[in-house]
Amino acid sequence: MIFKVQRHRDGKIFTSDMSNPHGDVILEMHFYNSYTQVVVQDTQDKLPAVSIMVKNEGANPSIIDTLAIQGNDIGSFVV
Repeated sequence: MIFKVQRHRDGKIFTSDMSNPHGDVILEMHFYNSYTQVVVQDTQDKLPAVSIMVKNEGANPSIIDTLAIQGNDIGSFVV
């Protein structure tokens, strides 16, 4: 199964397909109660990998969750 996530600030799409010729790939995914952390490798930045936070559908984030994702990029999964 191939996953794709779109970063909202610039519209760039990252994929779990490691054969992607553009090199913008998903390295890790971490699942939490109200959001999913997607660690991606950006071809422009190479290192370090960056995180994109995706809000889980139907979740009501607590104040602690809001603080945890502060300063990170926000995105959404692409169907």
